Amino acid sequence: MLAKLKARLTLLIFDGSISRVGGNARSKVKAPQWDVGGGGIVRLIGATGLHRGLESDRLRHGLFTYYLLRGLRGEADANHDGEVTLGELTAFLGESVPAAARSDFSQEQRPLVFPPITPTSKLAGLILTKPMAGTR
Repeated sequence: MLAKLKARLTLLIFDGSISRVGGNARSKVKAPQWDVGGGGIVRLIGATGLHRGLESDRLRHGLFTYYLLRGLRGEADANHDGEVTLGELTAFLGESVPAAARSDFSQEQRPLVFPPITPTSKLAGLILTKPMAGTR
């Protein structure tokens, strides 16, 4: 459905667990299809594979969402230029989420971005937010 949008770029952010990867013939509910094809869609998924997203009452969010919000508020601004780009956010999540999962939960959780965002890709420079001073 997202591929049918008439947008140049769609950023899909999904924080949840995928309980199954394929449906059976009798099931009316289809499993999500994480097609890695083009179509101007960037997918930012909270956990790779079939791992459950980690949650904590202390964080008041899932681990992925907690760090996503912190990153968008300015913590992901690696070059301190007052803007959080897609490249900065994906790098921040790629470091913060696995580290917190290991230290706080003694488990693994790795976000997935596809297509992959490299530091030199055009999408890496896409500005997502311009946090106001003092909101970190």
